Amino acid sequence: MFHDLLSAAKDLIEHLLVVNIPQRYTAVDVLCHPWVVTQGGAHQIPNMADHRQKLREKLETESKGRFGGKI
Repeated sequence: MFHDLLSAAKDLIEHLLVVNIPQRYTAVDVLCHPWVVTQGGAHQIPNMADHRQKLREKLETESKGRFGGKI
């Protein structure tokens, strides 16, 4: 369990530190990352792919409403 927690956290950090901007995680990517959505690995989400897609759609819709589609 502890090793899985460290692996997920390390994966997130590695994606944040990518020099190539198009490949670097966006805010939506971070909020959809398994380590974030499972509260640092504290609980599991049964269907992670479905959860990530719904969260991504919600965040993108909300950001378009707040920023006039400029994000």
